[in-house]
Amino acid sequence: MDINAFASAIFNFQTVYFCLAIYVVTYLIRRVTEGTWGIVVQREVRKSSIPNRIWAEIVVPILPILVGGGLSFAAKTFVWPDFTMKTKLARVIYGCICGLFSAFIYNRIRGWLKSKTDITVGDASEPAGLTDPVLSGSTPPAPSPEPPKADPPKAA
Repeated sequence: MDINAFASAIFNFQTVYFCLAIYVVTYLIRRVTEGTWGIVVQREVRKSSIPNRIWAEIVVPILPILVGGGLSFAAKTFVWPDFTMKTKLARVIYGCICGLFSAFIYNRIRGWLKSKTDITVGDASEPAGLTDPVLSGSTPPAPSPEPPKADPPKAA
């Protein structure tokens, strides 16, 4: 296969669209899981960081790859590049590779849109209200102490 034909088959609108779809599905799975994590799991294992480390270091990095492979296996009517039409395995591998690059593609498109307009497109950093201090490994700030109460004025 010619390298130019291969590059034009990979770097096209379908790949970008598929990478963005993977990013959206992965983002939704992450938000739902991390939003319910403190309610469902953390009650029993608050002192243990093993589930948090498994989530942060294993599941989160692998999730886009699995979502890409799963979506490519399930989506039969998507406009796939020609080289993926030969076998289902080629399509799944293509989906896994798109999943691997989905966050990169999202950040490039977000940066491009930001440079072309004055509108801020979704921030890639986590909003403050959605982060759990237990999951992130940091401790919440200590509440500030109340000022001492003054004695009530004495009657003359």
